[in-house]
Amino acid sequence: MLAQGADASDRAVPFAPVKYLIFPALQLVALVTVGLGEAFLWISPVLFVVLAVICDWIPDRSHVTDLSSLDRWGAPILYVSAALQVGLVIGVLVLLGQTPLSLGTLVAAIATLGVFTGAAGGNLSHEFMHRLTWYDLTISRLLSALSLHSTITIDHMHTHHREATRRHDPASGTRGQDFWSFAVKSFWASNVNAAQAEATRLGRRGQLVISLRNRALRGHLFEALYLFTALALAGLPGLAAAFVGGVIGIFLIEGFNYVAHYGLMRSDTGPYEARHAWSSRRAISSGFAFNITQHSQHHLHPGWHFWEIEAQADHPRLPVGPSVLCAIAAIPPLWFWFMKPHLARWDRDFATEEELALLKQL
Repeated sequence: MLAQGADASDRAVPFAPVKYLIFPALQLVALVTVGLGEAFLWISPVLFVVLAVICDWIPDRSHVTDLSSLDRWGAPILYVSAALQVGLVIGVLVLLGQTPLSLGTLVAAIATLGVFTGAAGGNLSHEFMHRLTWYDLTISRLLSALSLHSTITIDHMHTHHREATRRHDPASGTRGQDFWSFAVKSFWASNVNAAQAEATRLGRRGQLVISLRNRALRGHLFEALYLFTALALAGLPGLAAAFVGGVIGIFLIEGFNYVAHYGLMRSDTGPYEARHAWSSRRAISSGFAFNITQHSQHHLHPGWHFWEIEAQADHPRLPVGPSVLCAIAAIPPLWFWFMKPHLARWDRDFATEEELALLKQL
């Protein structure tokens, strides 16, 4: 399936499927550095940042027609990556528990847990939650719990996909809203929305809300078990690393939520259309994030596998990938300046009169 709107200048790259091995390969490198000891612990988070931010200027010229082999290998890549993530987290905590503690070791452990749990809790978990089988959803909730954001697996499906870019969707950044306040608001709303969704679901079935049938509570149980495991393996330093690393993971997950829809508007009755999300075509982030960067197409077809999604030329695009965008968003004045011409283009080329009127009310 070749996207009809694909750029005519884009042509197939023979090694395109390799981009989806970037994240599991980086996880494997991180596991190796953990095995080598504390002196090597900084390698993987630094390599992570180099790939995600510095190397993500490489344009992605692949097409879904290049990825037919992933009908067979796509799912195994996901499961291997999930297993590597659990192994990496345990390995970092075991190392912390066995190594004489120094500030440098603790900070390196926090950085490693933060960037990898954020990426896995957002990108990898996101792919699993859209596969909809009970075991895939359990894996998604577990991965998100490692970043202390398990409720996103419920809120994302029940709220965000239905309400994206409407004024009352807390996971869509509104114009003039800075990233830091957005992240706190979105995280809190995710927990509230998930609790309410589960109370409603179980109430309809006549089942107890306070029970293991409550998926939000099960997610929080995963989070508690993770923190307890960190404490058991590495004492208070392990607990601190797991908690602070999880907070970093939360901000990384919410960072993508922020940049994916920032400044766009949809009426309360209007349908979701491709113009209601920002997409980008960068080689590293596309593979790193399992194509969630083609966000317009993902919202149109949330059930499609990651290798079936492709950004189209007539979708709203940003010139850099989400990692670079998140780095810019961390500095609100710089972010507002950067987005000003892109929002002006969206208003001119994509917005309806009703949407423009709603934007004036903000």
